[in-house]
Amino acid sequence: MASFSLSEATLNALLAQWLWPLLRVAGFVMSAPVIGTRALPVRLKVILVLALTSVIAPNLAAPAGLEPLSGPGLLAVCQQVLVGATIGLVLRMVFMAFEFAGQFIAQQVGLGFAAMVDPASGSQVPVLAHLYTILA
Repeated sequence: MASFSLSEATLNALLAQWLWPLLRVAGFVMSAPVIGTRALPVRLKVILVLALTSVIAPNLAAPAGLEPLSGPGLLAVCQQVLVGATIGLVLRMVFMAFEFAGQFIAQQVGLGFAAMVDPASGSQVPVLAHLYTILA
């Protein structure tokens, strides 16, 4: 039986190649408008993050000279999560702009009384605003 050996350098290289995209995708999924809501189960979010990372990671080169478990590596971990969360929040702001436009138009036309509970935010929004959010 052949023994399997894994050196520390190989482990750090694999970890660096897969960790950075995983953290950025996880930050994005955490704050994205449709997939970051409470309506989607956490298990499904984890599967989505792993699936997206498995598609993205082989196409990227690992950053040279940055070990994930060092001091600068931990700073880079925070940076990657913040970059992913920022991308998700920008996308959420786009969706909120459509929702605001729908609320404004519903108030102007007189349809503001027709409201429903938005599953993403848990608050009542006009039906027209929810329609705009779905179209976005």
